[in-house]
Amino acid sequence: METAGACDVSMLKKVRDLFASQKPPPREITLDEVMVVLEEKEQSWREELERGISPCRQKFSEVSSALLVRAATLSESEGAGVYHPKLEKITRNSLPQFVRAISLSLNRPVSSDPRAFYLGATEMLRGCIKAIAGPGRYLGTAFPEEMKEIRGLVDELGHQVNEMTPLMAEDKKRSHFFTRAREFCRSVREGQTALAGAGESLNQLETRERELAIKRDELAREKDQCDLEVRKDRALQDALQEVGMLSDRVAGIEREIHAMLSTIVHVFSKAEKILQKRAGAEKEIKMAIALVSSEGNAVREETVDRIQRVTPLVVSMIKTGEIQLKNQGEVDLFSSPDSICPSLFSLVSRRKDAEKALREKAAFIQSHPARNRGSQAEKILVEITREIEETRVKIRETRAGMKSMEREITKKGRRPRRDSPGNPLRGDQAENMKGGARNLAGKIPESSWLGFHGENIPPDSMRKGHA
Repeated sequence: METAGACDVSMLKKVRDLFASQKPPPREITLDEVMVVLEEKEQSWREELERGISPCRQKFSEVSSALLVRAATLSESEGAGVYHPKLEKITRNSLPQFVRAISLSLNRPVSSDPRAFYLGATEMLRGCIKAIAGPGRYLGTAFPEEMKEIRGLVDELGHQVNEMTPLMAEDKKRSHFFTRAREFCRSVREGQTALAGAGESLNQLETRERELAIKRDELAREKDQCDLEVRKDRALQDALQEVGMLSDRVAGIEREIHAMLSTIVHVFSKAEKILQKRAGAEKEIKMAIALVSSEGNAVREETVDRIQRVTPLVVSMIKTGEIQLKNQGEVDLFSSPDSICPSLFSLVSRRKDAEKALREKAAFIQSHPARNRGSQAEKILVEITREIEETRVKIRETRAGMKSMEREITKKGRRPRRDSPGNPLRGDQAENMKGGARNLAGKIPESSWLGFHGENIPPDSMRKGHA
């Protein structure tokens, strides 16, 4: 029996769970749908507001007409009869002012728009109250019953304005909500547009990066092929080796020329100083020193001829002891003075021949097709590599910017609680938002544009007693 009872309870629970009401899943709607819903809700509220204002407007118009008639016929009333002569004079002056004030207050154009009508009604009421408090305060003694009736009519105008005041307060809150909702939609739309633009830019950058990577790989393969052809070309490899040897040869000759010219200039400078003291022929030596100093290792054959012309004078000064040779280099060079210029001529000639051969080999190397293609490919590779790095930096910056935009849109779409009090869009429309503005490309959770972070929004049904 106990087992059977337990089975019945279990079966009953399963049947109950089977027919239990299921919570509808969150619904996502597009911004265009949001705008349609807002238009529908706003139109519905306008109609509801019109229905609430209409009885008050009709009653207000009726009372206004009655008040105009009563004020206009006040002078025809018999009044209270006997009263103080001074008061009679005041009444005679105040009555036209009162009638005119009431007429000016109530003869205003009346708008069909509820908001404009409410503002106009409050102005009419204010004018009537001022008329009673102003010139009308002296008429109560002369026309007690009539003024009592007029005050009752003004009180009725005030009652109708008071009846409309809660509705207009509701309308103000509603208008604020609809304005905020449209601003929200516009902001989200702008964010989506900016996000879509950033996404398009990102696609273009990524496409460009792929294209550059493909081109880089093609150029790298081309350069490798050119390098292989260069390595296999024996004539080119021999020329490259000869270029190295000729470069070393030119450098060695220039070192020899530099050493010889340095020694010559040093000894010639001593001779110039001595000749200056005795007013000798120091100009030729000075000119030779200046030419050697200006030309350096690129000394010309004409300069060597000038050195040869002044060498005998310097040698004679060495032999007489006027010039003392200080180091072994000077001694070695001027121990055979007749070989100084021939040796210098030989060095200059050898250098010229080596430089000529070097230029010929370099021209052969530079004209090699495979080597030129490889050099050009390497140059372009450097530019492509730089552009790829710049593109990757832009991609990272664009992605970071898109994440920031997504966070901003999600932040705008986030709502702390469901069905804020007074929200005009309630029930199954306002589902809890899960994950913010998840579909940033065009859809947002319906709850994301409701409530504006828990802000109270006026209800669909108007205040009790004004429906």
